[in-house]
Amino acid sequence: MTKRFAALHAAGAFVLPGCPEVPPGDLLPVLDAQGGLHAWLAPFVDAGHLPAYALLTPQLVLQRFSLFAGGRLDAAPAAADWLDPASIAARAEAAAGRGARAEMPVLSFDGVPDRLAWRVALVFPDGQRQTWFVAGSAAWPASDAGEIEYRG
Repeated sequence: MTKRFAALHAAGAFVLPGCPEVPPGDLLPVLDAQGGLHAWLAPFVDAGHLPAYALLTPQLVLQRFSLFAGGRLDAAPAAADWLDPASIAARAEAAAGRGARAEMPVLSFDGVPDRLAWRVALVFPDGQRQTWFVAGSAAWPASDAGEIEYRG
């Protein structure tokens, strides 16, 4: 964790109701469609659940702090559904079917930055390639019309 982010956390910038002692995990890069750094995601994980995350600019300025299930640990999603690349790749493969094999997932967004999701390139046995997105327990193909171009 960077010193700047640690200072934000120490100053009380992130308060999780019911589990205030949960520290942020390692920062994960959020990449745009061209592979450039768009933001950093700081997950808050406790007991295998993800009650919250912080999104920061590339300069580590807080953009937003989001709570899942109001920050309640008992109702928060499984951390692996949001953070484990192997679980995310498997979810995309299962959703696409037809023997699809995933390349390494990349934390990104579907069209606009508010739609945080993992971008997963899939390769099918016939050589066809397709992009899918995974967020939590949901998986969906990228739009046939192409992604919405975001310029931020």
